[in-house]
Amino acid sequence: RGESASVSALRRLPDGSTAFECSRPESPDRPEPLFESAAPTRVLESRSSRVTIAVFDLPSKGFNDPTPAAPVGGNTGTTLGQQRLNAVRFAADIWAAALDSPVEIRIGVGFISTNCTPDFTILGAAQIPEGFLDFPGAEFTGTWYPAALANRRAGRDLHPDDGTLASQEIAIGYNDLGRPACTEPVTWYYGLDGEHGDKIDLVRLTLHEIGHGLGFAPYASPFTGAEFQGHPDVFERRVLDEATGKHWHEMTDAERAASATNAPNVVWDGPAVTAAAPAVLRRGVPVLAAAGVLSGDREAGPADFGPAPTAAGISGPLAAASADGCSPLANGSELAGKVAFADLARLPCLWITQAFNFQKAGAIAVLLADYQDSGLPQRVTIVSEDPGVAVPTASITKADGASLRAALASRAVTVSLRTDFSRFEGVSASGRVRLYAPRLFDGSAIGHFDFNAQPPLLMNPFQGEPGETQSLDLTPAALRDIGWYPDSAAAAPRSPLRRPRGTRVEPQRK
Repeated sequence: RGESASVSALRRLPDGSTAFECSRPESPDRPEPLFESAAPTRVLESRSSRVTIAVFDLPSKGFNDPTPAAPVGGNTGTTLGQQRLNAVRFAADIWAAALDSPVEIRIGVGFISTNCTPDFTILGAAQIPEGFLDFPGAEFTGTWYPAALANRRAGRDLHPDDGTLASQEIAIGYNDLGRPACTEPVTWYYGLDGEHGDKIDLVRLTLHEIGHGLGFAPYASPFTGAEFQGHPDVFERRVLDEATGKHWHEMTDAERAASATNAPNVVWDGPAVTAAAPAVLRRGVPVLAAAGVLSGDREAGPADFGPAPTAAGISGPLAAASADGCSPLANGSELAGKVAFADLARLPCLWITQAFNFQKAGAIAVLLADYQDSGLPQRVTIVSEDPGVAVPTASITKADGASLRAALASRAVTVSLRTDFSRFEGVSASGRVRLYAPRLFDGSAIGHFDFNAQPPLLMNPFQGEPGETQSLDLTPAALRDIGWYPDSAAAAPRSPLRRPRGTRVEPQRK
């Protein structure tokens, strides 16, 4: 009980910016004390199937808060509690329409007292109170299944509702934000339209956490690699390290712990996700070639500004810039007609400023090397208005940057930058969608798709990114891969249509 948990939090970074991330606590909290109330005070079914929301808040608190509220974003609730419950029910309705379980799925919710400081604010915490193994209908013996999936496969409720949190298939606690101690003046958005601006979208966060509760989460610890009570979980069986050729359930604890930081080699090995990816992800990945320096085509990070490299690409001599490009170059003649090469700058210098100043110096393209060993090149995001960047810009890994810099010290280097339209963003060369396995470990590892996948996926570890929607995207396909939809294998689960969203201007952070 309570071994699989996730925490969504807002963290202030050293440069003063903030990151909204979902991670796993090293030692999951025990499930029973998550809410103040020991038993539900309100129960509400979703509109389209047997997904039940059980409110564990005390009277006049959280989802029972009677404070008057004005309608917002299609949410017509007249009190704060009603609006909160409407938003959670809206998310539950989206999931209910995509699931085919004949067994009721119970989700316990409530507002909780949790950490809130100027540098770290927990937004919400989700738990899978119970898991099961070796039940009738299990596809694999000796393998943990989250309660909702175990019930689906067994065709019955393995722990009938007894009024306790443990008998709920999923538990989600939300922080009552807006206190002065919290990171910045952060507040919830209760609208149903996704137009949350700088607020935290309660609908999308709930969709994300329900996705974890339905099974998109490992029981095995990414911290130590240890499996719960020595048994694999069904999620592990789809985690493949392409560098070792092993799935997580085939590894030792030490091998799993090493794999958790082995980007870009860790992927989701499931036929449903692999088949669905081309219809969801953006086509076209920038690749860099440098004959005699780098072996083959190297994946580069795309820029959210300026033109993308064409399929034919652009080639030219590489020139290391004598300055970082954060200010106009006093003498940039060494870049004229060449591909400018520098390190990604740190705030307050903007990456778009670097590209623009190198362009003004005559560069025909810009390569920016990562300053940390992430295994994958960063997406070069825009955090201000585009001053008019008209040359292709891309990032490369720290390791590739070091190889190019070493070669330039002794000879001329020619590079080419093009877009490979046979590949999709967030997908490995094998066609499998990558999982988040950062070289610099954090608790988000393995239990999320990689953040380089575009458009931003629901099970991305970093929320609040430009282009987010309330689509379930690849998550139902991942659930199919672990054993959902056994009676409708030929039918694709339903997912709401994407709604376009205006571009936001926040930096992407790792």
